[in-house]
Amino acid sequence: MRECPYVDGVQIVQVISIIAIALVTSLPTSVSATRPCEQPVEYRAGTQQTSRAGKWRSPRVQPERLVERLRSIPDLGPLPLLDAFDPSNDLHLDEVARVLLIRFRQVHDAEAFTLLFELTQDRLHQIAAQISRRFSPSADPEELAAAFLARLFSDVRSPDQPPVRRFLALAHTSMRNSVFDLLRQQRRARTGSQQYQDSLQPPHDPALQAEREEQDALLARCGERLVTLTDDCFHRLEPRDKNVLVAREVLGMSYERVASMLGLETKQVGMIIRRARQHLADSLLTRLDELQLDGPAQAKTDALVRSCLQSKQGAKSVRTLVQRMLDVAIEAGHRRLSDLVYEMAKSCLVAVPDFEQRMLVHTPPRRREQVAEDVRDMGARLAAVSAPSHEIEPVADVALHATSRQAMLDDALGCLQALERLEGPSGRQQVALALHHIHTDQLTEAEHLLHGLMNADIPSVTRQNVFRNLTLVLLRQERWADALGVAEAAAADWPDDPARIMNVCYATTRLDDAEGFESHVRQLVAIQAREQHPRVSAWINEELPRLGARLGLSGDRLDTMMASGHTESSRDGDNHEN
Repeated sequence: MRECPYVDGVQIVQVISIIAIALVTSLPTSVSATRPCEQPVEYRAGTQQTSRAGKWRSPRVQPERLVERLRSIPDLGPLPLLDAFDPSNDLHLDEVARVLLIRFRQVHDAEAFTLLFELTQDRLHQIAAQISRRFSPSADPEELAAAFLARLFSDVRSPDQPPVRRFLALAHTSMRNSVFDLLRQQRRARTGSQQYQDSLQPPHDPALQAEREEQDALLARCGERLVTLTDDCFHRLEPRDKNVLVAREVLGMSYERVASMLGLETKQVGMIIRRARQHLADSLLTRLDELQLDGPAQAKTDALVRSCLQSKQGAKSVRTLVQRMLDVAIEAGHRRLSDLVYEMAKSCLVAVPDFEQRMLVHTPPRRREQVAEDVRDMGARLAAVSAPSHEIEPVADVALHATSRQAMLDDALGCLQALERLEGPSGRQQVALALHHIHTDQLTEAEHLLHGLMNADIPSVTRQNVFRNLTLVLLRQERWADALGVAEAAAADWPDDPARIMNVCYATTRLDDAEGFESHVRQLVAIQAREQHPRVSAWINEELPRLGARLGLSGDRLDTMMASGHTESSRDGDNHEN
């Protein structure tokens, strides 16, 4: 912040008071009213000043009195024009204003600034009125003049500011710029308001929303119906018709290549393609007649499909239908490949020594050999109809006979990386990757991944695994209270999850919460009685006595809890279905 000389507080109050009085006295009054603080003045013929209405008027103070006041200011500097001073002459005003501002700037003489105000207030009002009429009639001339004087009072004393040589020119430029700033602010306000109004959503119309949803549902059913029927009717065509349609409409072969492939003449290919299209369209119509309608919605869908096929463009639409049928098949193939790669990753993780003994897996995957064969087959089929699938190369290279722990974890990581290339960082891929981090002791990375999935839009079973694995991470970090909080937060959605309850029991044991431990043990035993799970039974038989002994519970006490049918407990690593 730049430094500037200070003016005595009394002087500032005097100047502000003079400006306020001048503004008040300039307000319009009735004919009979008199202005306070206004002394009678003798008007001088030939002088020109402006009123609020913009008309010229005489100065408020006699020039002789102004000259006397100017002479009374000590060390004012040379002013040769004092003897012939004319307040209506702009050149005289500029010269006197220059000298007064120098005096005010050098010695902070408030009286000099007060006299400057009295000399120039009417001329400033005139300039302000002209600017207002020309650029913005909504701008108040008096406010423009007052704002200029207020800025001048504070800025002229700054050492960084050059001395004022043309006071009236400075006033005109400053007030004009103030009006321009005001206009820009108003324009920005209007533009911002318009943009805000444009960004608002239209009012909600339930009828329009219902109509849109009905149309979307109809078109979706129509698309599914067309694709299903096309797939069914396409396989009923003659082999030559199928080959022609695939070669021309799907693979985009030229007529010459189609002719050479089928052993035909080039000029016959066009006719054969048109006939194949028509055969498929006729087959679709015949198939529609054979199907039974399931309600009005199905009848409307079939009517829309029929209208598309019976039009003049019906046969030509076959090309789009065949292409869409292939696209749907390829999309389904990619989804199936992703599922197989995910299953392969699970197979590698489950094959890790001690994994099944430490984890609760409800649906164990198939053996790696079986899944790998399906992955290769699906990858080969997709490569035949689309670009080669390099995403499955790491999966194909999985060492199916690896037995070391690190080799199996590396194989699982390769499968998860291939899965990310296939479907991106999906919820299930991130959860499985976090589980891999857990078993490679990268607990910080696993916690970061799982926290990012807490509020993500993922399926319920994936969200359940997020809570399970996050609880496991916290238990392995010996953050017992945090682990208990996460497990309890999942109770609202999955109150009878054995993995969650075992984790709660493990955390309550470490927190010496015997009461909480007993209640959850009873709950676990009750769940196990309803639905048997080998891993839960092994945990109750092996881990429950150890945890009870840690809390000082006798064997009879544990037998009583289990006999009552309500027991639960948790251990470091006993609870994840992925």
